[in-house]
Amino acid sequence: MNLATILVIEDNPKHLEDARAFLADKPVEVMFAQTYEEAKPLYDLVDGVISDIFFPEKEGLEESAMALQVAEDLEGNKKFVLNTAGYHHGDKYQEIYDLAVEGKWAFVDVYQRDRNAPEAIEKKWIDAYSILMKELGHIEEDLRDSSDEGRIVKL
Repeated sequence: MNLATILVIEDNPKHLEDARAFLADKPVEVMFAQTYEEAKPLYDLVDGVISDIFFPEKEGLEESAMALQVAEDLEGNKKFVLNTAGYHHGDKYQEIYDLAVEGKWAFVDVYQRDRNAPEAIEKKWIDAYSILMKELGHIEEDLRDSSDEGRIVKL
């Protein structure tokens, strides 16, 4: 089986560094983008996408819920996972989480049990990777730690 090629869309330098470190030893080819403008031309070159939820449309602009545009672009065409360090019932994410449930999109967050909690220091890259690779048919086993309390929606 050929290696899968995935795109990671992430604008936060810390999360980007963590993603690079996590994916470095995985049997996958990875492309990275920090804005929607950088990501969109790469869609045809990859098998699937792990996308941040809030990131800029292009360099120099404020972040916005560009993952909604990514989902619209990819739905029905490419497998994708939305990945955040926030809480799905938090004020910033609730609406997007609801759309993910409605659209049956994969959504990974950090389950904090407090809608006003600040974003976590780390994202659950193993969860997002595991879901995407299973969807692409590149792994069968679940790589996630069963003790992990991250919220994952995959309908």
